[in-house]
Amino acid sequence: MNKCQLSIISLIFIVFFGCTSPKPNIDNSNKRFDDSLINSLNNLGCKELLYELVKSSNFKNNIKKDTFKTYIWIDENNDSIMRLKLYIQPTNSKEIPVGWLVIDFIKNRLLDVTFDYNSDNPIELSFDKKIFFMIKSKCK
Repeated sequence: MNKCQLSIISLIFIVFFGCTSPKPNIDNSNKRFDDSLINSLNNLGCKELLYELVKSSNFKNNIKKDTFKTYIWIDENNDSIMRLKLYIQPTNSKEIPVGWLVIDFIKNRLLDVTFDYNSDNPIELSFDKKIFFMIKSKCK
């Protein structure tokens, strides 16, 4: 066998046997994180789940700040909606409302109605769907 034939055979061997695609590296760390997050959320009560839902949303107000603890009061709760009052209570002071939200269980939405309490023109917020559906099954 000459060098040319040996090179061709080597090339064919490499192409067919040496260039197998690597097995995909499946990262299960997010799944483990999701599982542990779901397990920890399962242990929370309704108010804690509501707080986590608001934290996961793009609601713009004091809820995301660590200046004051934000509280949630459930103003209305029925099969179709849950109306939430968000407020802070500085030490030695009365409660200060910082927002009103509506959870729409029919259309699976979270609405900011802070500036429009009657919900004529609510702001639709983004949020963590897993937490939302836990609230829907646990707190309605």
